[in-house]
Amino acid sequence: MTYVKIPLAAGVFKDESPLKAKGFFVDASWARVHRNGMETMGGYEYATTSTFLGICRKLRAWQDNDAGRNIFAGTHLRTYSYSDAQIYDITPSISRGELSNPFTTNGTATVTVTHSSHGLVTNQKVKFANASAVSGVTVNGDYVITYVDANTYTIVVSSSASGSATGGGTVDYTYYLAPGNEDGTGGAGWGTGTYGSGTWGSPSTETLYLRTWSADPWGETILYSPRGGSLYEFNPTGDGYVTSPTEKVTNGAFASDSDWTKGTGWSIGTGVATGSTASTALSQNLTLNPASWYLLDFDIATRTNGTLQPAWGGSNIGSALNAAGTYKTTFYSGAGGTQSFTLTGASFSGTVDNVSVKQLNCGNIVTNAPTEITTFFVTNERFVVCCGVNDSSGNFDPRLIKWSSQGNNTSWTPTAANTAGDYTLPFGDRIVKGIVTRNENIIFTTDTVWSMKFVPDPTVVYRFQNIGKNAGCIGANAAVSTDVGVFWMSPGGEFYKYAGGVVQPIMSPVRRDVFDNLDFVQHDKIYAFSNSVYNEVGWYYADQRDVGNECSRYILYNYVENKWSTGQIVRTAQIDRSIEAFPFAADASGYLYYMEKGDSANGGNLDGFLTTGYIDFGDGNTDMLLNQMIPDFDDLAGGLTVTAFAKNSPNGTAITSGPHNVTAATEYVPMRLRGRSFQFKFEWNDAPSFFRLGAIRFDFRQIGQNRPAA
Repeated sequence: MTYVKIPLAAGVFKDESPLKAKGFFVDASWARVHRNGMETMGGYEYATTSTFLGICRKLRAWQDNDAGRNIFAGTHLRTYSYSDAQIYDITPSISRGELSNPFTTNGTATVTVTHSSHGLVTNQKVKFANASAVSGVTVNGDYVITYVDANTYTIVVSSSASGSATGGGTVDYTYYLAPGNEDGTGGAGWGTGTYGSGTWGSPSTETLYLRTWSADPWGETILYSPRGGSLYEFNPTGDGYVTSPTEKVTNGAFASDSDWTKGTGWSIGTGVATGSTASTALSQNLTLNPASWYLLDFDIATRTNGTLQPAWGGSNIGSALNAAGTYKTTFYSGAGGTQSFTLTGASFSGTVDNVSVKQLNCGNIVTNAPTEITTFFVTNERFVVCCGVNDSSGNFDPRLIKWSSQGNNTSWTPTAANTAGDYTLPFGDRIVKGIVTRNENIIFTTDTVWSMKFVPDPTVVYRFQNIGKNAGCIGANAAVSTDVGVFWMSPGGEFYKYAGGVVQPIMSPVRRDVFDNLDFVQHDKIYAFSNSVYNEVGWYYADQRDVGNECSRYILYNYVENKWSTGQIVRTAQIDRSIEAFPFAADASGYLYYMEKGDSANGGNLDGFLTTGYIDFGDGNTDMLLNQMIPDFDDLAGGLTVTAFAKNSPNGTAITSGPHNVTAATEYVPMRLRGRSFQFKFEWNDAPSFFRLGAIRFDFRQIGQNRPAA
């Protein structure tokens, strides 16, 4: 009896044959390198049982001034904020107004909405308020569009209408940001896109990119932007998460002659405020939350002369109005507090009614910011930097970078009095990603890498330097910043690191396995993440070997020990622990998870495996008999199995022994197996499930030595 301790190096080595990978692991799932050994990864739990709509492509954590912990989640259909185990829809609104008797029923739950040239698409979110019943159905609340044509669209309500009719009265509507693509569609060559799109012989003009998001905190608010879209802002404090925000105006219906300060020419009576060639203000003090967006909604019931200008805190809200109608205008509260709200007349004659000011609980467009943004980030110096944007003439430039004035996200036109500016990269393909590090900002194109360093000189602000060629970033989320540097995947099939100085390639023993099987059409789904507790960075990606085209596999890189591991799980986004005690992730079904929490899969069995390379003796010329294994597993929780494989030649057929059960009480595992080279696979599927692989020994016995064939 001969006990042999097989030395197994930590990490996974997949880019060579199993025999050449002797002494390494050749495959793994749900196992990591830690303290120069292999152990199971932690489990995961639901952060909430609620789900969101769409596939999440961005997570970003931030904390507001009320110590609220919030996590932004951007999907291809909506945007959300997670807070206190609840998910809130914060999809930006894009337009508001009134419709007259827009609803048509047909005796089913489907309602047709008439709105000429609405410009909406299927799956877009709409909201109605103040509607009256039609055929027993009252269409108030949030809905999703199920069908569109040029002048109508359909929604589905909670119950069937009693008949066919048209009505609803005067209805307030809010339309929200249109959804984006769930999947990438490839390049811009001939044949791209749906059948019949474009002209014969011409490249497709369809949108090729799936919906990705950029998001960064701006003080207590969150800024976010879809690729190719505008910049939006949301504040969770105050009424941010409240379904029915508080009315800030007192006596907005003018039911009595009170609560308003009437300037010259103003009077209140019969349920309206009347201006008679008013040249002063009708006003009252409002207390608004800081850094929040509000909706001013009021009627100019009649007008015969002059204009009317709304304002708050001395700043105009929209433009002066010179016609009767219902007006809905958003405005930003700035520092907030108690300030004067005014309706100032310029020889105004007419009546005003139904004045309302409420905080908006959705994202709102940031004034003056670029309207076509590839990606953006907020620097340590409090500049908002937008990359791949439209220029001053409205033309899109994929290498143009614009930044706001310092500390002011609404000031974008450079002047002598501010620090706004712009810069066009002199070479490189389109910008795909910008990221912040401790000392500088990094801009990635598909083929180059640039340093963007702050210069405390208002005439310069930022200095740019090319730090890498042919080393760009493969996708919008394929780079991650850590305390030790930035890590990313390139379109050329390499991994890179930058920690100041020069861009460094990272040699990887799993590179070929990843890039040979990567679904390149879905490159923008690649999501880089960090796990600082374990000195790891990782990437989720879509693999062509798996069913579907969603992220189904991951790779992990321990940057301290310079070792790699691999695995399979469906995750579409993940962020490191920060405001939460655990890393935070999303899957393709709309669930959010705490990662590295517990030792189970949300209470179910945690599934994983480790597979060694083939191990031989005497260069494979010696026949060996494997009798048994002596387990050595530290902190074994739950059970596992071990299967042994034996071959006489690398391309020969393997014979197996097992799977054999192993528990914390197992002293030895019998394995009667003969061959020249041996492989072992450890598998677990239990709850809880955890172990650290120790110095496992095997009882081998030499049977004889075979001479190679002449």
